[in-house]
Amino acid sequence: MNFYPFYEELQEEAQSFNINKGNFSLWFNKILFNVDSNGKLIDDTNWAKNIYEKYKKISENKKTQELLKNKIKNQKDFAKQFFQKYKFIQLEGKLKSDFIIGLGESHPTELGMILDHLIGVPYIPASTIKGAVRFAYSLNYIDRNKNDLPQKNGELIEKDTPITKLFGGENKETENYIEKVGKIIFLDSYSEKTLKLKLDIMTPHYGKYYSEKIAPADNQEPNPIKFLAIEKGQKFIFNVLIDNDIVNEKDNIINAFKRALEVEGIGAKTAVGYGRFEVKVIEHKSKEEEFQEKVHNYIEKIDKKIFNFDLWKNDKDESIRNCKKIAQKILDLKLVKPKKSNGEFSNNFKTLAKILEITPQELLNKSKPNNNLNDTEISEVNEQNDTQVNNTQVIENKRRKGKEEAERYIEEGEIKKKEFKRINRKYDLSNLNPDLYKQLEAIKI
Repeated sequence: MNFYPFYEELQEEAQSFNINKGNFSLWFNKILFNVDSNGKLIDDTNWAKNIYEKYKKISENKKTQELLKNKIKNQKDFAKQFFQKYKFIQLEGKLKSDFIIGLGESHPTELGMILDHLIGVPYIPASTIKGAVRFAYSLNYIDRNKNDLPQKNGELIEKDTPITKLFGGENKETENYIEKVGKIIFLDSYSEKTLKLKLDIMTPHYGKYYSEKIAPADNQEPNPIKFLAIEKGQKFIFNVLIDNDIVNEKDNIINAFKRALEVEGIGAKTAVGYGRFEVKVIEHKSKEEEFQEKVHNYIEKIDKKIFNFDLWKNDKDESIRNCKKIAQKILDLKLVKPKKSNGEFSNNFKTLAKILEITPQELLNKSKPNNNLNDTEISEVNEQNDTQVNNTQVIENKRRKGKEEAERYIEEGEIKKKEFKRINRKYDLSNLNPDLYKQLEAIKI
């Protein structure tokens, strides 16, 4: 039986603590320690292995997975509340190397680790991310302005650069706190799933040099030390909010973020290759920005004569279905015939009239050159529109078939160069499905 340095009332609870149902952070920070009846820590050379085995038990804990999933969702929902004032950028970082976070944290076993105290899983604090990105931004700024750096005695004068404005910092020339606050908000970073840990080892050869200030020499024995690292291949979600006042710096901030994670590294032991990520950037848009982007895409299709009226009218977004700008563009390019062969107004033409809040006859009169088209001229316009509609259907079929074949290769995760060229040539992917074209290009071998 272990003895814990707790009040008598807590001894029983500590003895019966179930790591499978409990919080790993609580166990790690509060009741991990093996002590004798005098309260003295029992020397155990298998601390790392013991911690590793305990942590493995929570990796399949459904409750932990659920809490982690909710945490990431809550962060995203939180960030979206500030769309009016901030740009919301999300980055997915996939570990290319093992990762260590909190190794230098105080702990009796000297195996520190930063854990969320509510969920009990490793995470990257916002302060750590901010420091790494600020450092990378400074390096990029120096690279961009080598010949025009504000400096004094060889030191960069930060207050004369965007660094202090973006990330905050002391400003001795003012006591106004607001002026010291940065324009970027960083959130803590969590993994998509419960992280897998691994046992790692480092071997200091000159321990007495560091502990007793004895000169390093070959007669000192190496001292293998086991520690815990986060295994490569796992993903972290990074969230950052960029104030609209500095939106012109958005690309520089994203580049700094990528440099921090991909090049400089984050966490402990980055000098020997730990803490490197592969980064994917996701820019979240406000509803208004998403609406304007969809309108732009529809207008672009109309200009290229690859517009499908039925797809537009079946769009899930009601504001898109009733967009006057799209309706007017269709009318201007005469992609819808005004009348049927029996002389009645076509359903599509009546739909445009309704969106534009005008009667079909008024719309017809308004769309006539000089307002004096006769029936023969209207018939000729209808024939032209029929041809355009047929061409649109052919192009839409090509787009759909190209999409199906491209998605099949994307799901497989790779495509040969020769096959990539064939599909693009056959289905004109680069024009009809540019997003899928880029995805295929990324997995081309």
